Amino acid sequence: MLITTTEWITPPQDCEVVAIGIVEANSTRATSAMKDSLAGVRDFFGGRSKTYSTMFEALLEDVYKELEEKARNAPSVDAVVGLRTNLIPLGGTKLVGLQAIGTAVGFRKKGPAQSIPDSPAPKQ
Repeated sequence: MLITTTEWITPPQDCEVVAIGIVEANSTRATSAMKDSLAGVRDFFGGRSKTYSTMFEALLEDVYKELEEKARNAPSVDAVVGLRTNLIPLGGTKLVGLQAIGTAVGFRKKGPAQSIPDSPAPKQ
C-alpha cells in the first residue's frame, strides 16, 4: 500500500485516480518521570534526547501501521495521499498524541472518452 505526503500520484496506465475518503489514525504514548528528568538534563546541556526520539519513532510506527490497516480494510483503496501528521501534547499530563490523516484513493479503469455536447446558442 502506497502512503505518501504528496497530494497526487500517477495512476497505472489506462487508470484514473478517484478520491474515496479520509483515513486517519491516532496513537498516544506516555513518558516516565525518571526518563523525563534525564531528558531534562540532556536539554540543559544540549544534544538529542534518545528518550523522546524513541517515543516519537514508536508513535509514528503505531499510526502508520493503523493507517495502513484501515486503508487496506476499506473497499477499493489502493493508496493514501496527502498524509499529514499532527503532534498533540495532552496538557498537564505526560501523554503525547500523534494523529495521521490522509486521503484514501483508488485506481479505476478509464471508460470511453465522453464528449461534451455543444450547448445551444443563446436566444436573442
